[in-house]
Amino acid sequence: MRLPASMIMCVVLAAAAPALAASQTAYVDCKADDPERNIAGCTLIIEDRGESERNRAIACVGRGQAWRAKGDLARAIADFTGAIGLGQDYRAIADFTDVIRLDPNNADAYYARGVAWSTNGDRDRAIGDLSEAVQLRPYSPGMIAALKQLKPDTPDHTVITPDSLKRFLETH
Repeated sequence: MRLPASMIMCVVLAAAAPALAASQTAYVDCKADDPERNIAGCTLIIEDRGESERNRAIACVGRGQAWRAKGDLARAIADFTGAIGLGQDYRAIADFTDVIRLDPNNADAYYARGVAWSTNGDRDRAIGDLSEAVQLRPYSPGMIAALKQLKPDTPDHTVITPDSLKRFLETH
């Protein structure tokens, strides 16, 4: 006995409905106004290899923003870097430029944009942004190491200027 095509389609859709609902829930959570939900929802999208690179990169940025809101800057930087690695370099650069415009003392944004510039082969802009990140957060070994990769003569510690010390103290 042969089943009608419409019946087969109903069975397939019914079986797929929970997966589709979970995916939709993940997107809603990833965009929610709650860092815990952002992290959970965005993580599901990032780990779903069936998602496009674009969607996974956007989820990396969303999760990075949630980690930053929670004060976990190391995880935020890792996610921002992950977004860059997923082929969203220029979009990431635009996003970090917006963050810098809104918060010119955001060392993480300068660092992430510097990494993106470097990934795209724009060494001068990368050095400029990484130098600014180090000036804003002079005791960050990760930021100093990234700058040293492009500019080997960078000292292991930076010279603290009154302006950089003032900006550091204002942001911490």
